[in-house]
Amino acid sequence: MATIKEVDSIHEVEVDSIHEVAQAALLSGNDAVRFVFGKVPAEFAAQANDVLSKPIDSYNFIIDISAARHVFAAHGNAKMEAKQGQVAITVADFADFPQIVGQPDSVEYKGNNGQGNPTFLLQKKVADGTILCVIEIRPGRKELALKTMYKRKTPTAK
Repeated sequence: MATIKEVDSIHEVEVDSIHEVAQAALLSGNDAVRFVFGKVPAEFAAQANDVLSKPIDSYNFIIDISAARHVFAAHGNAKMEAKQGQVAITVADFADFPQIVGQPDSVEYKGNNGQGNPTFLLQKKVADGTILCVIEIRPGRKELALKTMYKRKTPTAK
């Protein structure tokens, strides 16, 4: 069951699953839909704390509708992604996000983005490729949030 919260004078609909955020990105209007997973996993927090000036152990990690819409718009077209050696992101791929953050194969600090927030690139091998996620740390809201996600094909052996 979705709940409505007021955050920073914006009404947000907090949904019960990541699947609902991904579906809403494909179907809804301008709702501020988001899914909160809970606290940042300890392993990632420890890695991030090594490069950040403030610890993020108490932060939540989230996916919001604007990130999901961006992912589908930029990386959801199978023909366009194939031209780049990538696989189109689907609603089902969003289910891998908790595992990517909780147990990434690699974490790379990428510096601050245009809003001044620290960003990281996480990679995780999955059954049909490698998913790469760019996440940002939002200190004001005490959140770690998905910015974009794309998937590379697993190279075929020759």
